[in-house]
Amino acid sequence: MFSLIFLELLCSFWKWFVLGKTKVTLKSKEEIAMQEYQDLYDEEGNFIESEYDKLTSDTKCTKKSTNFIVELLKMSLIIILLCGIFFSLFVNAEIPSESMEPTINVGDRILGFRWFKDITRGDIVIFHSPDNGKLFIKRVIGLPGDHISIDRGFVKINGEVIDEPWLPVDVVGQTFYDGDKDIGEVPNNCYFVLGDNRTNSHDSRYFSTTWVERKAIVAKAVCRYFPFNKMCTFTKEG
Repeated sequence: MFSLIFLELLCSFWKWFVLGKTKVTLKSKEEIAMQEYQDLYDEEGNFIESEYDKLTSDTKCTKKSTNFIVELLKMSLIIILLCGIFFSLFVNAEIPSESMEPTINVGDRILGFRWFKDITRGDIVIFHSPDNGKLFIKRVIGLPGDHISIDRGFVKINGEVIDEPWLPVDVVGQTFYDGDKDIGEVPNNCYFVLGDNRTNSHDSRYFSTTWVERKAIVAKAVCRYFPFNKMCTFTKEG
């Protein structure tokens, strides 16, 4: 008997605590709504349609403005993200000198890929100069372990004249080094680089340390994208 009475009291309390508060909450919301929209009714309680149209029009404009700002922020974040990805993968460079002519000319814009794996003979690389730290672009000629010498203007590796298909015919045999000389063996993790324009290029022939260290190489040149009529990818054939 006592348990039944206790259950009835518990149910009564639940109805008062939950349902009663819900009613109060609903009522308070209704009151708030009436206060917010009281301007839609005249003194006699008649609905004013023009005021309603104005209110809904303002609400729509506010939503449109908010949506536009949100979309603009989304687009900005996407652009920033894409730019970050692009510049983490590529180096965008404008060529300032004639040292790589005729392969790459003054004013050309090129892209270099940062995440390259291997460096091979004939690759065009972008690197920090061992003399002043500025970015240079040259072609890799000597690899680690190669013995480099210049004989009558021709580059020799391990005693053999190398084939350089990237050079124009009139440039072959013009790799001067203030006189022909034996340069030496390329150290580990280093490279011997030359410009394609051999008579007008500051490269390994004139660097204070001769060699370019692997860690100084920033990217491997992959393509020219400007001028648009000269767009191309770079190969070891030219």
